[in-house]
Amino acid sequence: MIVANLATYPPRRENLAPVIAAIAPQVDRLNIVFNQYETLQEEATRAANINPIIPTEDTKDVGKFYPEVADEDLVFLIDDDMIYPDTYVDFVRDAVAPYAGKGFVAGFHGSLYKRPRLKTLFRPFVERRKVYFFKSRLREAIVVDQVATNAAVLPGSAMPPYAYMRDSQKFVDVRLAKWSHEHGHPHICLAREDHFLDDILFDETIYADFTLKNHAHVTREVKTYAFRTPGRG
Repeated sequence: MIVANLATYPPRRENLAPVIAAIAPQVDRLNIVFNQYETLQEEATRAANINPIIPTEDTKDVGKFYPEVADEDLVFLIDDDMIYPDTYVDFVRDAVAPYAGKGFVAGFHGSLYKRPRLKTLFRPFVERRKVYFFKSRLREAIVVDQVATNAAVLPGSAMPPYAYMRDSQKFVDVRLAKWSHEHGHPHICLAREDHFLDDILFDETIYADFTLKNHAHVTREVKTYAFRTPGRG
């Protein structure tokens, strides 16, 4: 089964309908975790294959790992601030076909951490990285240390359980990379043309409100897998 997992909350409702309209026709099931909602919204009925979920706690971005999936599923992790083309799922399925039968995480926004040099020695560790930005062209797929969950895909068998991810709110990309490293699953940044994907800019973002603050506990997790992926780069 082709499954997509999305976590959303009220301030992002503006872009929820376009994301549903783009993704729902391309998948067998679209799981939507409605954080901070008390009742299901009209968007939950936009398509028959939507599985709406109001969680018992505010899962934030970890909500993408809240719905149960089967090992044989192909799971797309998506965000409520992204613009996905109507060819997205077919394009990705073709791109990951060479990895079928294996554990992997593939996506369009990847990071390669860099070892310190004299001029970067005093920069925060998580800022010492080469980022393959999802809006930019990438000629060939490349193995990276970390793939962002704004546009990622993995087999259900490679999905970490919610209990493992639960306390990684706002740094799910790091925790997913840690899990993948522990289980021998490479992270692959996929080839694409410029602006195959795009996004909607909201005032409140995890990157601005959390990532840029370089939290020590996040850095410790990054150091468990950075530079250690076979074939990286």
